[in-house]
Amino acid sequence: MRVNVRKFFQTFRKSFLNKKAIDLFIRFILFFIIIVSLLLIFQKNFLKNKKRKPDTFPNMTVYNDGSSGTMAVKELLESFDYKIEKIMEPLSSYKMAKKKSFFDNPGLLLIIEPQYYFKSKDVKILEEIAEKGFNIIIFSDYGSKVNSFVDASADVNSYSYILGNSKIYKDVSTDITSVVYDRTKKLSMLNNLYLNGKKRIVKQDKEWKQIIMDNEGILAIEKNIGEGKIVIVSESDFLSNWNIRKEDNALFAYQLISYYSGKFNDKIVYFEEYHHGFHKKFTFLYFIAKKEYSALILQVTLF
Repeated sequence: MRVNVRKFFQTFRKSFLNKKAIDLFIRFILFFIIIVSLLLIFQKNFLKNKKRKPDTFPNMTVYNDGSSGTMAVKELLESFDYKIEKIMEPLSSYKMAKKKSFFDNPGLLLIIEPQYYFKSKDVKILEEIAEKGFNIIIFSDYGSKVNSFVDASADVNSYSYILGNSKIYKDVSTDITSVVYDRTKKLSMLNNLYLNGKKRIVKQDKEWKQIIMDNEGILAIEKNIGEGKIVIVSESDFLSNWNIRKEDNALFAYQLISYYSGKFNDKIVYFEEYHHGFHKKFTFLYFIAKKEYSALILQVTLF
């Protein structure tokens, strides 16, 4: 057995050192890379319009075209010539990777019902982003998520006692409501809203200003931070593909986004997708699938 194994490796070594064998091996590798590249390009360019099954992605993400996704919001904004950017990495990484272009092109950052809680470092980065001129809107039906955001901020100690047992939301009984106070002065044409989260903001510190109230209570508050603002809206499900069509929800979403993005000439809206579980993976296949890289890779492998 030992002799056979030794002979096998000796034969393999001679074959591998043979120029013809090396040439054949390289051709095989190149052929494999080309085939994989073509398959990925075909999938990206020719199968991109294939209909996905509903709700195969996490809830409230712009990638989800099912009833619980928010793709309709993205498409609504695109129809009004908004430029959409999706953040799929930690805010710290994204900010550093695009530091100059990011802060040179401030816009509106939307955080719609994240599946993961924000850590203190995330909140500090959000505040830094707001200080640089961005407006940030956080939509959430869950007070614990919003309160975690507030508790993690650097200056929370001045008003944490007001929040009372870490609860800033209250339950309400009605899902069909009407706006009774609108500091933005953009919602006068609204009739009814369908807000099935049934949550309203109870109290806020003096630094937080009431922006929108309906006949059930405080619906949105904002806080000035540097050159920007952070806004908390106590409802999120009205933005879902299923609910945005109901009552005046679509108009409400558009007017709210239009108000907070009005100062930005480039009309850029960032969707924070990282906390929905979307991550960029910079593998070899990732670069092959990108149009701008696939042609270069094919040229390098062929020549």
